[in-house]
Amino acid sequence: MKKFFKNLFVLVVISLLVNSCYKDRFSTDKIAGGEWNPDLAAPLIKSKLTMAQIIENSSEIWSENPDGLLSLTYRQKDSSQNSLNVVTIPDQFIDSNFRIVLPSGMIPNDSTYRIFNLDANIVGSNGELVDSIFVKHGSLDFEITTNINHESTVQIIIPELTRYGVTFIQNIKIPSAGGASHTVLASFPLNLYTARFQHPNGNDNKLSEFVKVMVKFGPHPDNSPYNMYVKQSVRNVTYYNAYGYFGQYNFNIDQGSLGMSLFDNSTIDQIFLEDPKLHLKFYNSFGLPIKINMDELYVEKDGIKKNFISTLLSNLVIGAATSQKTFDTTVFTFDKSNSNIVDIFNFQPTKMVFKESCTTNPAGGINNNFVFDNSKVYVDAEIELPMYGRTLNFTLKDSGDLNIEKVAGVKSAELRFNLSNMFPADAYVQFYLADSNYVILDSLLPYNEQLLISALVGPPPEYRTYSPLNKTTVVVLSGDKLNTLFNSKKIIFAAKLSTSEQGQKVVKIYSDYGIDIKLALKLNYLSDF
Repeated sequence: MKKFFKNLFVLVVISLLVNSCYKDRFSTDKIAGGEWNPDLAAPLIKSKLTMAQIIENSSEIWSENPDGLLSLTYRQKDSSQNSLNVVTIPDQFIDSNFRIVLPSGMIPNDSTYRIFNLDANIVGSNGELVDSIFVKHGSLDFEITTNINHESTVQIIIPELTRYGVTFIQNIKIPSAGGASHTVLASFPLNLYTARFQHPNGNDNKLSEFVKVMVKFGPHPDNSPYNMYVKQSVRNVTYYNAYGYFGQYNFNIDQGSLGMSLFDNSTIDQIFLEDPKLHLKFYNSFGLPIKINMDELYVEKDGIKKNFISTLLSNLVIGAATSQKTFDTTVFTFDKSNSNIVDIFNFQPTKMVFKESCTTNPAGGINNNFVFDNSKVYVDAEIELPMYGRTLNFTLKDSGDLNIEKVAGVKSAELRFNLSNMFPADAYVQFYLADSNYVILDSLLPYNEQLLISALVGPPPEYRTYSPLNKTTVVVLSGDKLNTLFNSKKIIFAAKLSTSEQGQKVVKIYSDYGIDIKLALKLNYLSDF
């Protein structure tokens, strides 16, 4: 956190203007002469520097429990590849050879046909048993080579391949080549077709197909038997959804890196937290269970790494989604009861790195799975840091504008500081005068007036403070210090906090904690008459 407090209090700008001469107010010819010592006082600051204002103005993500206890949260969300890059349908190649004998006695314009039955086996890349596929893209390609010397048509019929309920039936015309072997190519898009498979042997994906060869006898002689070679290929298939059992795939979730600015702040020497937590929330839209393997889970500071140790790491299994557009949500919480997280965060790291890989169907066996084209695994890593612990040397700072116009005849300025501390921490406070570039010109409080005692802390488990400690200090400025006050354009407030008992006592920080700041200015000036 480069600046822990931002715009926490408003400075009241005061401009003191004296435009008339005091002699003009009186009949100076009737007064022999002398000195007049009027005083002019005005409030300069009246504000409360509170934790609630930190929440409102901070760029960090804060949360507040119903009782007001504050927590700082860091979150990073990452995702896996979608299912089209995980569960893939490899290209299929099916070769068939048919022997065709025409009936004897055919004359020109006579027709005949033969029907051949194919049980195409679709082979997956991972031992899948596919029940159905709703195809998004893909093609069914044919290369047919034959020596039939009559016009013929090959009709492809696949009963369990349907589009809007209509069976796939396509005709491929093969002209006569006078007896020479010749080849015909054809391609059919499979977009929006649904294929349904059978498993007659328990470990196969059968799709019945019928090849109907129709021959129209022409002027050429009957040279039976004829040969027909049919090469089929199913290419570039993607899907809207697929159902079946898809075996054990391995895939990765993007590596995440989560910065923690609380520990990346030069104003913080030490912070000790009592109850930090790490929540790993997994959202699975695959219709199959997944084991999460934490390949990397560590924190880092200044190039030094510290690994998480937890009993949870060996058993991170997330459930399957139950339908499209739903997620199974599984949350694993690492806390001080199951991990070394207290040591992790009292190491005061500046970032956490996490990298996961996934294994589908980790228990094996045959399960009912499904995937959609947009199925993914998401991980939401959330670090929760309740403001419950011990702190040492924790500095709060803020600044504001200052504009006090110099008045002729002023001999001194009296600054009255009235401070009230509701924090469970002693504070060494100081106000600084600075120019418009925040270059410090002077400090206002002497050393022996800087200590602001902490409020009293109540018993556990709340550890709430009560009875804030008040302190009033009067500082008189004259000479060079007075000129510095008039020349200053900024006022800076700083409080260096240390929890009571030298940071050894456990405390909690609530949203209503703060430091009340009241600062009044009194100008004393001398006027001759």
